[in-house]
Amino acid sequence: MPVLSTQTLQTLQHTASRLTGLPVDYMRDTPIARQRIDREQLKGPIPIASHDDYIGRGSVLRGRIISHEEVEKMLDEALK
Repeated sequence: MPVLSTQTLQTLQHTASRLTGLPVDYMRDTPIARQRIDREQLKGPIPIASHDDYIGRGSVLRGRIISHEEVEKMLDEALK
């Protein structure tokens, strides 16, 4: 795995912080699942959209936005 220079890492962290509006320490130290829960408590469910209509063998989301509940339902059905 390539090692990032200190300057490259700082630039990456600054860019991620600027784009998300979250502090670098919070993003680094908080698990992604906890970040999602915190964000959903503040702003409601996170919409999920497909940027590539063809995932795997077929069109999964067809470019539409689906709710968190729909994703969870689809996952539950797939895991049965």
